[in-house]
Amino acid sequence: MNMMSPMRITEQIGPVEMPNPSLERNSTAAWLAGLLLFIYPLGSLFPFIYKNIAVGDLALGCAYLFGFLRFFREYIRFLATGYWVIACLVPLGMGTSILVMGQNIRALDALAQVSVILWLLLPLVAIGLAEMQRPLRLLIAGAWVYFTVAVAGAGMLFLGGSELLIRNSGSNRYFIVIPLVPFEACLVPLALAGLFVMRKLLSWESVGYLLLLSAAVLAAVLADSRTSIVVAVASVLTALAINRRPIVALAVGSILSSGYLLFRRSDWLNDMFGLGQRSLLDDRGRTDLMVSAYESLGTDMQEFVFGAGWQGSGFVTTEQAIVLHNTYLQIMMEWGLLGLLGWLGIWILPWTWLMHNRRGDPMEWQVALLTIFSVQLAWMFHPIATTRLHWLGFAVGLGMAYRVYLRGQNRAGAPVFDARQRMPRRHRPTASS
Repeated sequence: MNMMSPMRITEQIGPVEMPNPSLERNSTAAWLAGLLLFIYPLGSLFPFIYKNIAVGDLALGCAYLFGFLRFFREYIRFLATGYWVIACLVPLGMGTSILVMGQNIRALDALAQVSVILWLLLPLVAIGLAEMQRPLRLLIAGAWVYFTVAVAGAGMLFLGGSELLIRNSGSNRYFIVIPLVPFEACLVPLALAGLFVMRKLLSWESVGYLLLLSAAVLAAVLADSRTSIVVAVASVLTALAINRRPIVALAVGSILSSGYLLFRRSDWLNDMFGLGQRSLLDDRGRTDLMVSAYESLGTDMQEFVFGAGWQGSGFVTTEQAIVLHNTYLQIMMEWGLLGLLGWLGIWILPWTWLMHNRRGDPMEWQVALLTIFSVQLAWMFHPIATTRLHWLGFAVGLGMAYRVYLRGQNRAGAPVFDARQRMPRRHRPTASS
């Protein structure tokens, strides 16, 4: 009788996975998170009662009022990952700055909004995506909704020149669509992850991902969003560094460069939107403001430790009510050292989850990494946002990273996957994706 050694038996059986029923079904938190990702963008079109109260905020309140006891354990487990330290440090730094500077009720309102984002919105979306059966299908569905809206809006502009889709600003006119922020934020990461993970570029799935990427480039160029273009290029370089597939990178880069050059050099679009009047990277006003803020750091020890108070960075640097277009520098100027430490923890935590848990679905891992990276890079070109809608993009990345973290805990004996691992030609997301 041919006897096999215990080592050979273990190799054939493979690693033992600990069961986790919460990942085998759509829990209450999963349903609520999925609904919020759609309700917030669509509900933002219909604010009522007061300007700061919208349909999404009421939906978030109802979710905790009627469903909190159903996902209380998951909420505590999420906080226990170290997130509770961040959720305490950021409001503490912001509140201390407001108290020291003796600011008014408007600053306290901003503190309350940031606290709601950190303690209610982000945990619920993260828990929901982690416990959802097929989060990638939800994100892909939302991405196709964004694709449809962007293409339909662009078609109306080209065919009818509809003024309903054009907004005027101080520098130019730009294209607007329904604010599908959570799906817009993960659109490029989702398309890139799909293209780089797919085994063959010539497939229907790859064509679909290329169309989604084209929609993101189309909307970014028509909106004259230099930040979106820079983030897209940086995301492509990051995906290439992870996967090392130059042919895919060449195809993606061709879409980015040709789309940008085509629309920027179009006389018709220049006349309609004023495109081409601004350089991609040159913005003397914002640059001078950031340089002035950087030079003023450390000149006043009290402001270095406690900050200048909510929206005090503009007054400190230029004596004008202008806000810094760099979230990290603005937080250091306004919330001080304590607030900055908490804010840095917001992105250090998901990166830690991803770097130490590279087991499971490689596409989920790359979607999480690229979404977190793109949102954090975009924060370098934008001021702090206290509206819940603008945080949903980061919430999606945080949720996917938390999902990777949980699956890594349940697959303690599984081999670490290679980021360059390919999926079959026709990848159908399983119950885990």
